[in-house]
Amino acid sequence: MNVSALPKLLIGTALAIVIVGGVIAFISVQFELYLIIVFPILMAAIGGFLAAWWSKELPIDNRLLIAFLAVVLGLAIYGAYRFGEYLFVLNAAEISMSAMSFGEFLELSASMGMSIGDVGSGSGDMEFNEQSTQIFWLIEMAVIALTSIYFAFSSRKNSPLLNS
Repeated sequence: MNVSALPKLLIGTALAIVIVGGVIAFISVQFELYLIIVFPILMAAIGGFLAAWWSKELPIDNRLLIAFLAVVLGLAIYGAYRFGEYLFVLNAAEISMSAMSFGEFLELSASMGMSIGDVGSGSGDMEFNEQSTQIFWLIEMAVIALTSIYFAFSSRKNSPLLNS
């Protein structure tokens, strides 16, 4: 195990999680735009690439461990996106973090539901209630988790950055 690679891996991974999650949260809140196919795939691709990077640097050959790492990293980016959204909304509404917890924010967001429509249309073609929104979020997390595994193994084989 290459312990000397750990600081680089930890810093790089933390930065990637915060930057990707933060940028997606910023776009989601400021422009009221969330691309339901592009953003989860982006989160999964970055999570998978990070897992492949870890497996190359340490090295890790256990496929189950690499898959687990990919799932954790992909969902960490999703969590950073949700937490970033929470921070941006509180800041825009000038509410302190002590007034509403992250869990309460997620409950409120789900209770408000969501709508899916064409970009720029201003209205949703499909309206989701609270329960449908929660189911959508679970499906979204499952897609990110599974797609992260795909990207981890694909990146490990094909990436010129990892095979140098």
